[in-house]
Amino acid sequence: MLKGIILAGVLIATWALVQGMVFQLRAPQKAFASMVAWFAPAMPALVLLYLLTPADLGFLPERFTGAAPALGLFNGLALLVLLFLTGVLFYYHADRSITVRLLIELARAPQQRLSLDQLGAVCGVEVLMQDRLDTMTMNGFLVRRDGRYHLAPKGRLGGLGGTIARRILTMKAL
Repeated sequence: MLKGIILAGVLIATWALVQGMVFQLRAPQKAFASMVAWFAPAMPALVLLYLLTPADLGFLPERFTGAAPALGLFNGLALLVLLFLTGVLFYYHADRSITVRLLIELARAPQQRLSLDQLGAVCGVEVLMQDRLDTMTMNGFLVRRDGRYHLAPKGRLGGLGGTIARRILTMKAL
């Protein structure tokens, strides 16, 4: 059973390293698409490695090798997906969080101090809104025509999904 978990850990660490290099060298405009593209080979790689390696991976004690092979493979695949989703959430928190952006701007400032007006100039509502609208347009959720933003089909689907999720989870209305 531990075999699948170890293989998932090795593959996700490899993905994180490769994705980190991709972000440093190419800075892809569509971060999520890049993360998915570089992660996609990990799933078949885990299955292949699971089938081709010995149950003990050459170092595991026998008590960790007794589970049914299908269960060990399932555990590995499930962990691989969960670790990938955690990595994506970590990326988006660092990239899109207003709190993190404020902290970064303060850290960059001389003597790490900014007034409210200075903070507003570098990450005020207008700046954050324009950045988000540009990203949603680039990713196909919005279309800009005649100075106005319109929902693209992908945006309508996202809005519907968000509305349904908010109702199901009984979140407060926007």
